[in-house]
Amino acid sequence: MNWLQPDEFGLIWSGKLGDIKIKDGHFEAELVGRAAVLERVTGRVFARGCDASFGDARCGLNAGNFPAGTVCPRIFEACQSQFDNTVNFRGFPYMIGEDAAYAAPRDGDVKDGSSRY
Repeated sequence: MNWLQPDEFGLIWSGKLGDIKIKDGHFEAELVGRAAVLERVTGRVFARGCDASFGDARCGLNAGNFPAGTVCPRIFEACQSQFDNTVNFRGFPYMIGEDAAYAAPRDGDVKDGSSRY
């Protein structure tokens, strides 16, 4: 806004207020831009590690059945050997890594569409 010429104005930023907190007698307001909706996680994330929390409904185990302080490392091997709970593993342990996903065919590779592993 040009306060000397009020008819001159332009949109510089657009968004909304997010979290508002009172701290030491002052308020703090978070400014959230329109692109913030693109940062939200919706649905599931495809990753090798498990995205369930130890003992929750998706995990399927009762954390109270294990010694206090038991921590799940959220990897398939632990779910299989330590907890005998592979049926409820919520990760994708056999997903190929970035190196394989970006690898190009090499001379001499069999190119018949079969598995490379």
